[in-house]
Amino acid sequence: MDIIILILFYMGVFITWGTEAVGSIIKKIGMISKKNLLSSSFVQSLSILARFGFFLQLLVVSWIVDEKLYLESRGSLALGYTVMVLLSIMIVQKIGPKSLFYLFNLIMNKFNFETHDNANTGDVHISLVAPTITQVSGYLLLYTGGMLPLLIQLAFPEFSARGLAIAGVVNGLSTILLIAINDTKMSMQIHKNGFSKIPDQLYVARYIAISILIIVLIVFNLIFN
Repeated sequence: MDIIILILFYMGVFITWGTEAVGSIIKKIGMISKKNLLSSSFVQSLSILARFGFFLQLLVVSWIVDEKLYLESRGSLALGYTVMVLLSIMIVQKIGPKSLFYLFNLIMNKFNFETHDNANTGDVHISLVAPTITQVSGYLLLYTGGMLPLLIQLAFPEFSARGLAIAGVVNGLSTILLIAINDTKMSMQIHKNGFSKIPDQLYVARYIAISILIIVLIVFNLIFN
């Protein structure tokens, strides 16, 4: 039973954040192919898969909190969470651009949409563009919200039931930073200049945020052990 719980938990983490990372690549493909509206629609459709992963992740976390499971290894569980997030980001970056590019164009051809002739898979790679503090902060909050219920129950057992609510507030703040601010800014840049560096910035911001959390959790584990 314990193995099944762990598999479901990390599966939910991988699905959630892997799907979320795919969004940046699809938006970049949309810019290159001059189909920004369609790419945004695909990202919205993919959010269903991300929500499924988040639901699976939240269901398992609620079970762990209610049953007070893994109390001796909560820090390790949270560290595994961050490692799984990092793996999902790396895998999507490795295999995502080429496969998503071909899939996007296949759908365009299927429905007789014109594609940008100069677009190619080489244009879809993630560039190392320095992100803003807002972008990094948004992903720090986003990833932290996923593990907060586990850590809160470990550090402050009397607040176990409130951990899930606090995680929801943290995720709400991250949504404001990442979607309300960055998506609006990206749309304005694309409308004005035809391109935006924000998809690349957001991808780099993911790496920075998850690296910070991994370091923090290693220290956390050392202190509690």
